[in-house]
Amino acid sequence: MFLNIRGIENLDLTNWFASGLTLLAGSNPLRSSLIMAGRTALGSNLLNNVPMAIVATSTLHAMGVSSQAHPGLISAAILGCDLGPNLTTVGSLATMLWLLILRRKGLEVSSVEYFKLGVLVVPVMVAVGAILIWLGK
Repeated sequence: MFLNIRGIENLDLTNWFASGLTLLAGSNPLRSSLIMAGRTALGSNLLNNVPMAIVATSTLHAMGVSSQAHPGLISAAILGCDLGPNLTTVGSLATMLWLLILRRKGLEVSSVEYFKLGVLVVPVMVAVGAILIWLGK
């Protein structure tokens, strides 16, 4: 996992992500929160949530974000990494383990069923959470 993260950093992708976020969001804090939460949510489903949190941390560092100056952006990254993995069964190790336990108990939840519910709930929750983070500033 850490080798993948180091590869992403060595390819300068975190700087590219940082400049992309800055370009898309500009100086709009709401747009920044929505984009950061959305990107980390999607990234969590591609990489898994723990590596995505590390990539997000590296991206925020590349942007020069500090907890005092940009607490909303940091909170949006955490939100995306926490809620985003609920979109698919592979977004989080905890989800995979729960599904395994449920299958052993005789309850089968397919990846398609999980995704159908996740695609309805996760985008709404990530967007609402990002807006609440923005309002809480």
